[in-house]
Amino acid sequence: MVSLPLWKCARLGAAGGLTFLASLALSGQEGPPPGAVPQFVRGDVDADYVYSVTDAIIVLEYLFLDSPSPPCLSAADAGDDGRVDLGDAILILFYLFLDSDSGFPAPYPSCGMDLTPDGLTCESYPPCGTPPRKTSPIGIDLIYVAPGTFSMGSPPTERSRSADEEPHQVTISCGFYLGKYEVKREEYASVMGSFPHLPPEFEEATGGVDLPNTPVFGVSWHDAVEFCRKLSELESVEYRLPTEAEWEYACRAGTQTRFSFGDALECFDGCGYQDPPCRVGDYLWEDCNPVKKPVDGKLPNPWGIYGMHGNVGEWCSDWYGPYPTRPVTDPKGPRAGTQKVWRATEVAGIAGCRSANRFHTEPVGKGQNVGFRVVQETPCRPHITPHIGE
Repeated sequence: MVSLPLWKCARLGAAGGLTFLASLALSGQEGPPPGAVPQFVRGDVDADYVYSVTDAIIVLEYLFLDSPSPPCLSAADAGDDGRVDLGDAILILFYLFLDSDSGFPAPYPSCGMDLTPDGLTCESYPPCGTPPRKTSPIGIDLIYVAPGTFSMGSPPTERSRSADEEPHQVTISCGFYLGKYEVKREEYASVMGSFPHLPPEFEEATGGVDLPNTPVFGVSWHDAVEFCRKLSELESVEYRLPTEAEWEYACRAGTQTRFSFGDALECFDGCGYQDPPCRVGDYLWEDCNPVKKPVDGKLPNPWGIYGMHGNVGEWCSDWYGPYPTRPVTDPKGPRAGTQKVWRATEVAGIAGCRSANRFHTEPVGKGQNVGFRVVQETPCRPHITPHIGE
């Protein structure tokens, strides 16, 4: 079998973080040199520290024979273009069999540290060429959300909880990029060609087009899905609405309190002014005001995501239904239903902005209080747990 061994090294970057480099060594040594930092390398799909035909075969079987995911999907993206496709297998084969002066590039260098004994846990790292934060071509700011496990829903002791917030363990196996802000009116118009049509009383009550840097609202679930479809075509990257699990995972940002900033038990949960004023997550609570605020008008959550506890509600991709009671992975909700889920609007009072709070309505429904944010997918095959009864 044709193969080229690898060696790996690490150094401190200018900013103090680890910068990883990979070079080819023709010494014939199998495996990493003594003292090397365990890492994964683009094109070394099976993480055996060797470029070989086996790496290309694993990619091809994954793409065309429905075989299990490669042990390291990030390494399978040999071209570091944000996706795993036929080009990655071709890149590996060309690199193995073409002369070095052919001009065909080598697979990209290593990307991240892997401290596990088997050296194969790579999906927790974003692609080398895609940083934790980035901006799409039309100007949508995105934040990378790494895979993880959390408790979705709310405990029975949480104030203002609803019966449909059954707590259960959820694992998000694929990292994804989430809109840093709710989709803005101007972004929506640039993709769709116009602002949503709203009744005059809605425009007057909410501030409408007179308020800059505000979230789009008055969109149906179908409108939001169509926006994602058109944006995907414009940028040649897959966009979609977040699943309900992805939304709550990102909203909580590693917390389990009522809000990502705490429980705010000193606040009453309905609408109305409070004296003295109630401070919610380092900003003063406003009286369920329908006027839309700038998307960056309040502090972000611990992961740097804005507006998940208020302003407009946000559509999710799921049909509404009861939660499972067992642990699940990458849930997408029921296969069918009559209403779609949306999350977190302050016009329902502070309780409506809790991390676990759920709303639902028909997908054709439009209102002055619902908008959305987008997910940009990364090259990863989710491990979906079937919904209840499926």
